[in-house]
Amino acid sequence: MVLKGLTIRGSIVGTRQDMVEALDFYSRGLIKPTVATTRLEDINDVFRQMEEGKIEGRVVIDYR
Repeated sequence: MVLKGLTIRGSIVGTRQDMVEALDFYSRGLIKPTVATTRLEDINDVFRQMEEGKIEGRVVIDYR
């Protein structure tokens, strides 16, 4: 996943077959992850939104 900049995270829940099936669902376009990108300067807003339960999916901090 290096050249595409992808990261796969593990989980202690499920089996290897569950992982294979989940990756297959994603590769077929059946899963649409919800990801928002924000700047480090906005980290306090991200924490506030987390505390208020207003974040859906994941927030990625862009350090550039």
